[in-house]
Amino acid sequence: DYMSIAPYWWPNPNTANGLPYVRRDGEVNPKRDQTSDRKRLENMIQTVNTLALGYFFTDREAYATQAGKTLRAWFLDAPTKMNPHLRFAQSIPGRNQGRGDGIIETHNLPELLDSVVLLAGSKSWAETDHEQFRTWCYSYLTWLSESPEGKAEAKADNNHGSWYDVQIAGFALFVGHGDLAKKVMGEFAAKRIAKQI
Repeated sequence: DYMSIAPYWWPNPNTANGLPYVRRDGEVNPKRDQTSDRKRLENMIQTVNTLALGYFFTDREAYATQAGKTLRAWFLDAPTKMNPHLRFAQSIPGRNQGRGDGIIETHNLPELLDSVVLLAGSKSWAETDHEQFRTWCYSYLTWLSESPEGKAEAKADNNHGSWYDVQIAGFALFVGHGDLAKKVMGEFAAKRIAKQI
């Protein structure tokens, strides 16, 4: 399971065990990434993006091989794969195990979808890999759409809501639900941009 700590929450100075954490808005707790998957996710996405572009422009199979190995470890291989949800994202020690706000931490996953497409035709990213990855994406899209965390984030009227829509549209297109992507993007300007400006 993906897990992360909310950025603006700090150990409570008034308790021996530091719980429950207290909010210090605008001040990022530098220790949050010592126990979080957030940086690992960002590094994986950047690694695969770079390797996929390298493969696409050079046809060097070694790039695709490493990209495929990384994708399988993160999304497909049973012992290591991330389960397709963020129930434990941006948890606040002593207060909750996770919250909808954590969905913003996967805002760059749609970039990864583009990179996966660039691997098409590689010997290192088989059609079966691609189909298993699409299945993972479909499960994640379902969780984003139907979970309490996803429904809460869908109502956010700030950048969280915008990045939620980007993810819904990106995953919908990737798994073949163009109708859902059109609906989300058709409402985007009025629902998100107009309110934020």
